[in-house]
Amino acid sequence: MKFLNSLFTVATMMAASTLYAQTDKEELEHARNAINVTKSCDDAMRFLSNVSAEGKTTAAYFMCMANAQDCKANNEQALYYYNKYLELQPKNDSIRKRVAELSDSKTQQARAANEERVAKEVYANTAHN
Repeated sequence: MKFLNSLFTVATMMAASTLYAQTDKEELEHARNAINVTKSCDDAMRFLSNVSAEGKTTAAYFMCMANAQDCKANNEQALYYYNKYLELQPKNDSIRKRVAELSDSKTQQARAANEERVAKEVYANTAHN
């Protein structure tokens, strides 16, 4: 009897883990469709929030989250998730290219912000003199 209870427990755990895997796979697929088909970034984020903790450590999740953040123009977050994806899939050249594009954009924005700050300081100093 004890053996049957243990066997039942193991079988239940295996079934539950399979169910979660299918659910995660479905959530990721729905998120990808929301981004690629309907261009609904917010819907993609909602689907991604339903992925299990274990599912949130996969390359597929990192890629989908990166795409969702990119879709929302959250460049910092997109870079973070693209880089997490590249840790698991380092040979993906198209993602490396996207990371370079976002990094260049980030550098250009920082440079423009710095130039604007300097111009305001110069203007403030000349206005006082």
